[in-house]
Amino acid sequence: MKLKFLALAAVAASLSACATTGGMGDPIASAWVGKSAGKFFAAYGPPLADDGTGSVFTWKGGYKRVRGEYKSCSATIAVNGDYNIRSITVTGDRQGEFSPSYCRELLAPGSVKPTPAPAPAKAAAKTAKTQKKS
Repeated sequence: MKLKFLALAAVAASLSACATTGGMGDPIASAWVGKSAGKFFAAYGPPLADDGTGSVFTWKGGYKRVRGEYKSCSATIAVNGDYNIRSITVTGDRQGEFSPSYCRELLAPGSVKPTPAPAPAKAAAKTAKTQKKS
């Protein structure tokens, strides 16, 4: 009986560790889980609302216009008693400049490798003409 209880306790502990990390395979979670929510809100703007207990916040920010399109990011941020981020879950995202996720580019910029923008059509056509002449 003790062995079953210990096995169950070990499984429960490992599952709860996964739940509290905020998905550490996620670059945004890796960048922010365990860090101060105050630093996050100072860097990216205050939350829109909280759950009434001050432990789960709704946030939206990162407003930016890129090539005529407005970008922003939305997230739910859960904090612990010390006001450190326990989990961060993206709830609204857009295509980024360099990746499929603008939120990732904004909140975990080190996880995105910028790629050069494609050459404008005119410049590419001019280059093709120059290469044909050679």
